[in-house]
Amino acid sequence: MAAAASEPQLQASATFARVNVDRVKPLMKQLGISRIPTVMLLAPDGRLLDTFRASGDAARDAILQHSQALARARAEGQPPAAAAPPAVPLPPAPEQQGEEEAKQQFLAQYGAGYGYGGWLDAHYEAEVGARLGQGHHYLDYTGAALYPSSLLQSVYADLLAKTYGNPHSAAAASTSPEALSSGAASGGSSSSSSSSSGTRVGPAAASQAVMEQAALAVLSHLNADPAEYQVVFTRSATEALKLDNYAGVVYPLDYINKAHAASTATDRYLVLLDAAAFLPSHPLDLSVHPADFVAASFYKLFGYPTGLGALVLRSELVPALRKVYFGGGSVALATPEGCWHVAKCDPGAALSDGTPNYLGAAALSLAYDSWDSRGGMQAVEEHTQALRSWLYEQLSSLQHSNGTPLLQVYGRHAQEQQQQGGQVLQGAIFNFQVLQPDGSPLSFSRVERQAAAAGIDLRSGCVCNPGACYDSLGLSAGEVQGLAGLKEGCGDGRAGTGSSSSGSGAVSGQQQQQQQLVEVQVPLGSVRASLGWASTFEDAYALVQFLKGYLQ
Repeated sequence: MAAAASEPQLQASATFARVNVDRVKPLMKQLGISRIPTVMLLAPDGRLLDTFRASGDAARDAILQHSQALARARAEGQPPAAAAPPAVPLPPAPEQQGEEEAKQQFLAQYGAGYGYGGWLDAHYEAEVGARLGQGHHYLDYTGAALYPSSLLQSVYADLLAKTYGNPHSAAAASTSPEALSSGAASGGSSSSSSSSSGTRVGPAAASQAVMEQAALAVLSHLNADPAEYQVVFTRSATEALKLDNYAGVVYPLDYINKAHAASTATDRYLVLLDAAAFLPSHPLDLSVHPADFVAASFYKLFGYPTGLGALVLRSELVPALRKVYFGGGSVALATPEGCWHVAKCDPGAALSDGTPNYLGAAALSLAYDSWDSRGGMQAVEEHTQALRSWLYEQLSSLQHSNGTPLLQVYGRHAQEQQQQGGQVLQGAIFNFQVLQPDGSPLSFSRVERQAAAAGIDLRSGCVCNPGACYDSLGLSAGEVQGLAGLKEGCGDGRAGTGSSSSGSGAVSGQQQQQQQLVEVQVPLGSVRASLGWASTFEDAYALVQFLKGYLQ
């Protein structure tokens, strides 16, 4: 409104003030204002003359038009009347369906899969909402899941009941398996754990026990036979495999068996499954889809513990891995000369370096228990897919007044909407560009900042996967490399790339001589909204209402 506030003709008859958006949200809701900037024109007696959206010069011109009409009415001795809406580039906000009405329609269509049979609506405030704060909406579950309060209570109760220590201590190896199993399960004093038979289980043994229990919990939830698979705990999925997904596309799991079937007597095909973004909202059965390697990240599933991932692999393939480093706890013998060493026999120990995250492992089994109490991975998939389906319907329908789409959404959402049954093709992840009426994208970092100001957590950039990101955006390696020294990273706005005047992309040398090239702005990343186990309809609805604010 700076342009209007600086207009000399208005300074005597209008008042302008800067306000904190968060503080006026209740008033906006009361007045039915869904987007800003909004201009409200009032008569001297307080009657509302008009409400419309405008900014900059458009706001100045519109306010001048109304104030001049009001001045003429006063001069003629007529009572002020509501003026006709001014002709401004930004149209009035479209009529919006009420949130409660929209939710009831959503539940009528998707309620069977949403919310774990009413559990989420009943427990959301206590488990998550009270810590987030009123009106805050979290939509970055692929970045990290939100941890429930009940999980923290279980973890702290466990830590208060037992004492855990470094599992590499000799005390762990000297304790019988029976004592490990019974002691870790039964709790004990604050200085150690005790088995039901009275055998004392020390801190090191308690840690060894929970490490084993956590590994078995991982295998159990993947329906993987412990005789065939091993679990190697890592700090993250990145450490396990250095991989990530971009747009949430779910590739057919039958690729695994097809790849194995293509093996010959001399060439064997192995399958590595990046499940870091898959497991938080989809079940995986390794007895049906026997991948050779699986990467997982547990804070993406449960929110807590952080700093704990895993590489699940077939035991028979351990010798095929060429480890280039070894650290404490992974070797039986070692000398400084020539880095000579003999790895431990246990694959999990041989492939892990340094002290493992044993407190994270203690929390992991409790996290799986919390997960199972709500129906496990299948229930989470049904919940997130219900929200994904509704949200895509809403986002794909948003159009500017000239009929052009507001968003370019990446992935396979359209195909997922059309299929009936079968494996999920698209996860509950939305990577998108916000487009202007002429089709040009807005800055993704600007959208993220504005969403944060509105209480919505999104993610922007290339989300740690530049290969898939630039491929989706149509950027070549050379175009990105040409930005060296000009850009600070994938979160740094846009990238200027050369393209033909017709917008057709790369052209040959002969074509370059025949047509003039112009510089166009191509985004160097996108905006991402991702749903998870505790996502609510209110979160999805808030995102739709926020994005409507970009309509023109």
